[in-house]
Amino acid sequence: MEMKSKSVSAVVVTHNRRGPLKHVLESLVAQSHPVDRIYVVDNASTDGTAEFLSSLNNPGISSKRLLTNTGGAGGFSYGMKWAYEEGHELIWLMDDDGVPENDALERLVTAAISSPVTRVLNSTVVAEDDPTVLAFGTWVTDDRGVPQTLIRDVETLGSYADTNGEFLGWGCFFNGTLIPRTVIQSVGLPDVRLFIRGDEIDYYFRVRRAVTIATVLASRHRHPKPDGAVSGVKLYYSYRNALINYQKYYCLRNVDRWIVQGKTALKLGLSLAKIALRTKDTDLRLRALAQADALLGRLSRDPAAVMRICR
Repeated sequence: MEMKSKSVSAVVVTHNRRGPLKHVLESLVAQSHPVDRIYVVDNASTDGTAEFLSSLNNPGISSKRLLTNTGGAGGFSYGMKWAYEEGHELIWLMDDDGVPENDALERLVTAAISSPVTRVLNSTVVAEDDPTVLAFGTWVTDDRGVPQTLIRDVETLGSYADTNGEFLGWGCFFNGTLIPRTVIQSVGLPDVRLFIRGDEIDYYFRVRRAVTIATVLASRHRHPKPDGAVSGVKLYYSYRNALINYQKYYCLRNVDRWIVQGKTALKLGLSLAKIALRTKDTDLRLRALAQADALLGRLSRDPAAVMRICR
């Protein structure tokens, strides 16, 4: 199959990052393999992003400003559905501060069409200021997808790669992730209830159950390294979603164990909920509330309610 027969779109989710978004869009337009359509989902930005997108004189870029901030999960869900309904065969996902190198898409598409089976492929996400270092680190997983060993540099990652230059079993989702429409058909869209921080892990495990995942070493996606500071809304969702994913994909494999421990989890969740109501320490309240919601299976808490706690 010729490369040009694959219709490729890009989905970019943004929130209040007008400057970095400009660089992302420039990099997409400059790709050695053309992007047939770029879809930008603006999560209710207030920094002039909507005006910037409206001013673009490029028929290949479409944008939609959502009325509320739906987080990365909501943004990618909206954008993937949009691109899917437009009929694109391959959908390339990224946020608003990661910049793909000029041949990043070409490397991914070449790997995709050379394989006889459907796969989800990810660029190698490197630090923007040092391409020898991985921005987030990459995990060596067991056969269930559970992370075992963290790799922090490109050279070590290469030592685990196969003869095709691919690292099998892991991808840094929503950072240069190329997903076929058939995978969306079978797996569905990201869970909008997860909002941010952990939504990509949930989607990774869901995809892994359906198809092979691989990181293509020759495809590079530059991204700022996280500074480690987590507070406010991100703190709540980091704790809640991490615990939800832990229970769902790691511990709940042993069903009998969790049936026995179910009452303990319920009691702990109720105790944490009481702490969240009583404490005046915002960070402690957010952590307790997050863990209580996870243990009690509460995924419906309105992000706006979490934001009000942070004020």
